[in-house]
Amino acid sequence: MMMIPAQIRQCRLFQRQAHTVESNLFSREALQALKMEAIAGLRGSTESLVPRSDAELWRGGNPARRFLSVPGGEIQDQLYQHPDMLQRLERIVGLPVKPSGQRGTFTYYARAGDYIGIHRDVEICDLAVITCLSDGPKRLGHSGAFVCYPDRIEESNPALRKSPSSGAKVKRLEPGETVVLLGGVLPHAVLPVVDGQVRVVSVLCYSLPK
Repeated sequence: MMMIPAQIRQCRLFQRQAHTVESNLFSREALQALKMEAIAGLRGSTESLVPRSDAELWRGGNPARRFLSVPGGEIQDQLYQHPDMLQRLERIVGLPVKPSGQRGTFTYYARAGDYIGIHRDVEICDLAVITCLSDGPKRLGHSGAFVCYPDRIEESNPALRKSPSSGAKVKRLEPGETVVLLGGVLPHAVLPVVDGQVRVVSVLCYSLPK
């Protein structure tokens, strides 16, 4: 069974199935600026490719994945560190929040089959803030959708991978929507995109008190 600190279990966000989707976390202007910065960064992106997940039971490890990514730029940096952002997140989570690093990343699910398998985030990423900046022009069914498992939060990653459909909560984030999740405890994944679909997301990680 996963050891979840009492402070995390008792926080506001955990009581909401450890995640929530926000449509107004960023202003329209901020979203457009992030999108332009992400598009500009695509040429410098690198591939993250792991054909098969490792045997890590809980946090971190090496989940199966294939996508492109690049470190964020000045616009994302400013939003990541901004006191207003931290205050908004603290209201959502119900705990103090602080950036876990110097910057976030942009992730591109840009080739048919790009995805990330079931995992929990690394130790420094207690809270993940994932914003869809662009998706399309082609989509099919749940291609590129965010998936999480709030009803199976006590199960190990390998156990979840044996029956990935059971208890899966599937949500397609539309451009401008943000999922705020306790990524260190809530198992989650991104389903493969289809040919012709380019999905771009901003990923920010924060630390919470233990």
